[in-house]
Amino acid sequence: MPVSYAFRGEVLEIRATGAYAADEVGLVFRAALEDPARPVLRALLYDVRESAVVATRTTPQVREAVGFFHGLSHQVGQRVALVATTDVAYGVMRMVAGWAEGQDIEVAVFRDPDEALAWASR
Repeated sequence: MPVSYAFRGEVLEIRATGAYAADEVGLVFRAALEDPARPVLRALLYDVRESAVVATRTTPQVREAVGFFHGLSHQVGQRVALVATTDVAYGVMRMVAGWAEGQDIEVAVFRDPDEALAWASR
């Protein structure tokens, strides 16, 4: 599956790999939140290092993603770590971070997944 989730302590990690439709991310988020094994969550880590499509998302799709994160904040906390390694994907994630900060969501963009998890877990 191109989009998957895992619980890493109190952090929900969503990983996007290859090509996938934008709405698939939302479906996986919902599945994670409905998972009976879900712990109490404090943060979200969204990893797009292996995404083949994040750089092709339109500005409205990126803004929609920010709204989606904001809508989930009561279930996953106000902290979101974004992981991207290519320059283009990193730039897209910086746009997400900028817009999210206007929604009172604490966001940081990382190139290293271990650093992202450490930040999200604090």
